[in-house]
Amino acid sequence: MDVSPRLHPLSPQVVPRVVSLLGVALVTATIAFHLTFETWRGAGPAELLLYAVVPPLAVVPIYAGYRLRTGSIDPSRYVRVLVWTVVVTAVWSLINAVLMLSVMGEASASGLAGWWLFTLKAGIAAGLLIGMVEARAIQRAVEAEAKAVRAERKRAERELLTYVNDFLRHEVLNTANIVGGNADLLISNHARGEPLDREKLESIRNRSDDLARVIQDVRSLLEATQIDDENTVELSSLLAEEITDLQQTYDDLVVETDIQTGTAVRGGQLLGRVFGNLLRNAVEHNDSSPRRIEVVVTEEPGTATVRIADNGPGIPEAKLDGIFHRSTGDHGFGLYLTKLLVERYGGAVELVRTDDDGTVFAVTLPRQADAHEPGRTTAGAGRPEAPISH
Repeated sequence: MDVSPRLHPLSPQVVPRVVSLLGVALVTATIAFHLTFETWRGAGPAELLLYAVVPPLAVVPIYAGYRLRTGSIDPSRYVRVLVWTVVVTAVWSLINAVLMLSVMGEASASGLAGWWLFTLKAGIAAGLLIGMVEARAIQRAVEAEAKAVRAERKRAERELLTYVNDFLRHEVLNTANIVGGNADLLISNHARGEPLDREKLESIRNRSDDLARVIQDVRSLLEATQIDDENTVELSSLLAEEITDLQQTYDDLVVETDIQTGTAVRGGQLLGRVFGNLLRNAVEHNDSSPRRIEVVVTEEPGTATVRIADNGPGIPEAKLDGIFHRSTGDHGFGLYLTKLLVERYGGAVELVRTDDDGTVFAVTLPRQADAHEPGRTTAGAGRPEAPISH
């Protein structure tokens, strides 16, 4: 029973066979030509030398077919090699046809046959050479690009792991030390019969919450290295979920939105962390009363931009330099993680404005073409005509 794979006549893997068979046909035609016209009879030294040099051109396709099968050229480029062969042979044949008509005049049958045979062999050999050289050049370029991408990813991952290590040692150990210290004091006080210190209990609780947030941020940071940027996220539902979570936490928060429904962007589940970080920063660093946030989505050709504005006091000038860099202070880790995630999804995040009237961040993401017909959803009081003010 024959279990060998059957190749479709148009599949790229058939090309090496076609090329080799073409070489066999040229070799057969060359032998038939010399036997038919007995080219060696009455030939001078120059003609004999020509007959000795030209026939090996017929062997080139046989060798080329072998190299295609055993070499490093990707099968997806075989057809391109074949196209080069056909095009070069056709152009070379056209040029030689013009030359034959202009200079040969009343040529003999052997002369015409020899010229055409040479034309075919030279055209096919040149086309195969050009096609295979180009295919190898493309392959080398693709491999070099892939190698560079792998090297950059490894460098980024090493850098990321180094940062995570430093961050954990700084944040987690410091928090653990504070929690442990307060717990030791409570145990010591309890042993002496003193009442529980509510302030220290609240400190332990707050630090525990901070520790849980740090662990979640680190988890998101590590998951960012495995992002599948081909996923699609619908912005309005994602933002609505993050805004709802925020409003349930802060009773005095006023949120105004202008969000189109059906705006699909490249992203994944970690995209929620992007807007969650920005929205949380807009509230936690805001001492206005009431605290207000405005979320606006605008569409441009190929992209969608989410602007998040607050009526807080703005970011201190001393903290503006390197605001998206890796650090452990306020606006540090969250914004670094935000930038990392957005860039992994092919987008960009920027600080548009920060002053006494508040802060505005903008996140721009590639928009997917399969979005639904856009509509409008409005939460809160609707989009204000004037900027948010204290």
